[in-house]
Amino acid sequence: ARKMCCGNSVVRQTTAAFISSLSIFSGGNSYAWIAPLLYRLEQPDSIIPLSHDQGSWVVALIELGNLFTPIPAGFLVDIWGRKLMLWITGPIYIGTWIMALTLRSVIVLYIMRTIQGLAMSVQFTVLPMYLGEIAGPTLRGALSAFFQGMWYLGILYEYAFGAAFSYIGLTWLSLIPPSLFVISFLWCPESPYYLVMKGKHEKAAKALSWLRAKPIDDPELIEELKAMQESITEEKDNKGRWQDIVCTKKGIKALTIVQVVAMTEIMSGLTTVLVYVSDTFAKTSGDPKSADLFTMLLGALLVLVTVATAFLVDRFGRRP
Repeated sequence: ARKMCCGNSVVRQTTAAFISSLSIFSGGNSYAWIAPLLYRLEQPDSIIPLSHDQGSWVVALIELGNLFTPIPAGFLVDIWGRKLMLWITGPIYIGTWIMALTLRSVIVLYIMRTIQGLAMSVQFTVLPMYLGEIAGPTLRGALSAFFQGMWYLGILYEYAFGAAFSYIGLTWLSLIPPSLFVISFLWCPESPYYLVMKGKHEKAAKALSWLRAKPIDDPELIEELKAMQESITEEKDNKGRWQDIVCTKKGIKALTIVQVVAMTEIMSGLTTVLVYVSDTFAKTSGDPKSADLFTMLLGALLVLVTVATAFLVDRFGRRP
């Protein structure tokens, strides 16, 4: 019976992680949506003819949107909760896709991409937090890998369907993932950690009971809730200030590590490659069909590497 209970726990945690990660899947959709369309939209007879400069702005404005919401999201997530903050991004994506379908102009594409960037950075802030807080210790590494895996799956989704569908068709297909997320995520529990933090101990116990597939009075469940409360108390007692990031040795070290890792990722050029890959292949090969194939292969490779990482991260650790 205990093994069956543990099995149910794995299924429930994985299901919650998958459904919540549909949000970042939708983010991957929005990020890569322009990739298979850019070459076609820059043709004179396209549905929204773009100049090269306009195409570059359509690509870049999603990153501009990314700049503005991470810090506000970091504050609001402790006020509104992980679930609501994450859920809100779904209707935002749905609204932007409807804009792209009904108001076809360059200006609308600019606005749409900027709004999508605002929603995406909320997901990058909140989803890792949610995944880490619903996962048990033995599953935390694997479930955290859902973030990157679903991001790249969302990108592959656009690459694959973008090869076969036009602007209208691909945009309709991009509406599906956020719509599924908005409906299904309503049934997922709030983070037990957040509920304990807000003093909602009964709701926290129910949420954790569902995630762990254990009764509310189970000793291990009670112990885990107690550990959450102790962690929250310790966090409040040792709450730092913004100045600590640059005025203490620990803060400077942590900031340096984060900045080096982030700069390494950005300077690798991967983010640029992801959106220009189809356009680059099409212009260099002169064959849009072969460009679509190479683009899909790149997307599949990224997904395979991420899946492999999910299996290895708990065995070899995060740093290697």
